[in-house]
Amino acid sequence: MDKGTEIEELEKGASRLFLAVRSGHVEATELLIKRRADVHKEAVLGLPMAVAVLKNAADMVRLLLAHGVDANARTRG
Repeated sequence: MDKGTEIEELEKGASRLFLAVRSGHVEATELLIKRRADVHKEAVLGLPMAVAVLKNAADMVRLLLAHGVDANARTRG
């Protein structure tokens, strides 16, 4: 990620964090969280936690929970 890149920048309705979670990139997700990406930001396709659960990505779920994501959060839609 380039210096100065917007962490919350959306690509096709999804934050970089959401895309990293959806792609299963734990290290990238961790880096984005360290750079203060919003773990609660909802994308057009849903919440990062919902995607991690749907993909059965236990490491990703643990990472998100460790950073304060509510396991019972619901999408606005």
